[in-house]
Amino acid sequence: MSSSERGFRLLSHPGKLLVDHLTMVLVNGREVAKPLNLREALFRALTLALILHDLGKATTFFQEYIRAVAAHREGEIESGALRRLERRLGYLKNHARLSAIWAWTIARDWFGEAAWEPFYVYLAVLKHHGHLGNFSEMMVAPNHVERVHQQGGDIVTLERALITMSAHLDYAEFDRILRANGIEVGAFTHDRFRESVAAMRGARWRLAVKRRVRQLADRREAPLAAFFDQSLLYSVLLSCDKGECIFDGRIYRRQEPPLPADLVTRFKEAALQARDTPINRLRERVYRQVEDALTQVDPERQRFYSINVPTGIGKTFTVLNAALRLVAREPRLNKIVYCLPFTSVIDQVGRIVADMIEAGGRQPHSENLLLFHHLAELRYRARDDRGEIDDYRGEYLISQFEAHLSVTTFYQLLHGVLTHRNREVRKLHSLAGSVVILDEVQSIPAKYWTLVRYVLREMAARLEMVFILVTATMPLIFSESEGEIRELVPDKAEIFAALDRIRLDSSLLRQPMEPSELVAHLSRDFENHPDQSALVIVNTRAAAADLFGDLVERHPDRPMVFLSGDVAPCDRMCAIETIKASKGRGMIVVSTQLVEAGVDIDLDRVYRQLAPLDAVFQSAGRCNRNNHTMGTVFLFDLVENGRSVGCRVYGSHLVHKTRVLLTEDGRHEFRESAFLDLAQRYYELVREDTSDKDSRDVLRAMQTLHYRQAFVDGRIGAEGKAGPAIEPFRLIDEQDTTSVFVLRDARAKRLLRAYHEARDAEPDPADPFAKRLAIKALVRDMADYRVSVRGKRRSDEDAKDANFFELAVLSEDNDTYPEACFHYDPVLGVRERADAFL
Repeated sequence: MSSSERGFRLLSHPGKLLVDHLTMVLVNGREVAKPLNLREALFRALTLALILHDLGKATTFFQEYIRAVAAHREGEIESGALRRLERRLGYLKNHARLSAIWAWTIARDWFGEAAWEPFYVYLAVLKHHGHLGNFSEMMVAPNHVERVHQQGGDIVTLERALITMSAHLDYAEFDRILRANGIEVGAFTHDRFRESVAAMRGARWRLAVKRRVRQLADRREAPLAAFFDQSLLYSVLLSCDKGECIFDGRIYRRQEPPLPADLVTRFKEAALQARDTPINRLRERVYRQVEDALTQVDPERQRFYSINVPTGIGKTFTVLNAALRLVAREPRLNKIVYCLPFTSVIDQVGRIVADMIEAGGRQPHSENLLLFHHLAELRYRARDDRGEIDDYRGEYLISQFEAHLSVTTFYQLLHGVLTHRNREVRKLHSLAGSVVILDEVQSIPAKYWTLVRYVLREMAARLEMVFILVTATMPLIFSESEGEIRELVPDKAEIFAALDRIRLDSSLLRQPMEPSELVAHLSRDFENHPDQSALVIVNTRAAAADLFGDLVERHPDRPMVFLSGDVAPCDRMCAIETIKASKGRGMIVVSTQLVEAGVDIDLDRVYRQLAPLDAVFQSAGRCNRNNHTMGTVFLFDLVENGRSVGCRVYGSHLVHKTRVLLTEDGRHEFRESAFLDLAQRYYELVREDTSDKDSRDVLRAMQTLHYRQAFVDGRIGAEGKAGPAIEPFRLIDEQDTTSVFVLRDARAKRLLRAYHEARDAEPDPADPFAKRLAIKALVRDMADYRVSVRGKRRSDEDAKDANFFELAVLSEDNDTYPEACFHYDPVLGVRERADAFL
């Protein structure tokens, strides 16, 4: 018998009964919670949040509104009529706060006044259509008496609005919904609600909330316990609420059997057939050592591992093999999440994995492999030939890591935990049972080492996760000597010592060079080595462009390539292919540090502007990568009018540590075999000199459930009146930039036209998400032609061509928008017009 036949009539969404929605949210939530190992009280609290989160939809006000929305989608009423109804109902059509107060009331009956579970449930339900804020503010503000809402011609306090909403709530039907799902509650009446509203206001209530904050702040054992309790409960509720809506019932789960443990090994044997060379023998040695080491580990006791080997030694194959074998061996591990610092490398790793899967006789559909970043495809290709899920269902599954192997960014991983935002925190619970690979882990800023250590340890314990850290320069986030992390390459020192591909020459650091001096020095070297290829890396785009122009003038007959973030990605890819096709042969490349982000090129000589040591070693990885002949990496210090150029890109203290390390005792030459020792000494210097204040501040805010303070603006209360502001967590420093779209070719012009059409189209009432998804898909395709430039340098006239994505449109010949501040050079990329500010 259907729910409607049993007499249920309340709606949750157009065409959907409230009882059906809440029942399936509860079913999905209990299923999702199974691998989370929630303690019994938290699981019961989750049950309440799942079944009660839409209780407020049982009012006559919401029912009138949702039926009007349904009629509008069917074309039965006009948009104007719907807007008038929205204005008339005002706050009365809302449901989250009414639901939250009832959830808090029932949770107090279940758990008692001293328990924390009523607060977790209240906050999760209150913010299930918003974002988490600061605990002390969410619990006492807006004050039920002081805050007012304009309702027609009347001024109505929030308290009066809530009481009115409760008086028009169908308690009888909602009680039947609860009983149908086996949920027993105590007094469930309008009078009980009035008592709860009265209890949650006034000086006494504020004092009680302050005491709760102090309790959290005073916790010494498991200081992040409340944060993970709250975030996990919130994550499951959000995921299951949204998932039920978009799948109209049970949430889709992958059906594909796990990837085979020997997938990488079989691929290497069948497809690679590597030549027997010293470097390949070393790669195989590392591969086998890690595989053997895994047979001796117990992930239940040791959840952190490292693979610390030189650049170019085959880390990707090695760590994927390790992760696959762990998942195959350990029943509680069920997926792999491969994290990289840069979006640009994700597609590269994805292609490698896709080749492995296909070579193993499977299709690399989405149940096996997902790529997840801000420009990733939103298509989820199911295993059972049901076609592509390319709407908001696909977006949902991708963001939940619903694959055996997902490749994503550090940003997506860490901001899925260290966040207040609804969309990001939804993925937190889906990480349970994952093997997480952190490749190039040195990219995590030193000021966050303490924060990351605490958070990853809590994730590993709570969600039964395993982490593998991979790098050539292992930062001191975890201590190997104290047993926090275990190295899987037992003779890594011998591996480093066995390599002799490059030497690092720091002799040029003795005398800083002005740009003209650098050009003269490089020109002499190029003339002395006409058959050798060279890569010159500087720290800023402007310096790179100027240097390239000067070198082209000096060496018009040498093949030269320019790489910079100012160049559109489509042109950058062509430039990289040009470098690879040249196979050296005198090629000169001038670049910014973007060439270090997984760009697989190999040149004879590298000239690197002084930078942090890990960046220097990344640059060195582009020199004699495959061990042909001895390569050399030269470090230089670039100054302009006596002042260092580009130090702010990294921070002067990190650059200074590198200089000290590479010039002490008069030494100026270091062989690759010394890189391991150099990296360890460098990170010891960094740790000694780097304050962990930012980490500690964020941890304290997390401990007291002050989400907005930790992750948004660093403040508690209006204008930070409750205390000094802290620096909120930002894995990537936000910069003032403008996205420029370059009309490079016919495809770019077609995409721009399609974008404008999608942007200007009226939303479809029957599918309100369609417009956003269409725009998002176009923006992803447009990424090949988008360049981010520093500063909002558009004129007011340019602003007319901007839109939600701040696209300033340029054509290569600059005749489309002649008033723009920029022009596009096919070699140098986006350039500022000389007369732009005259």
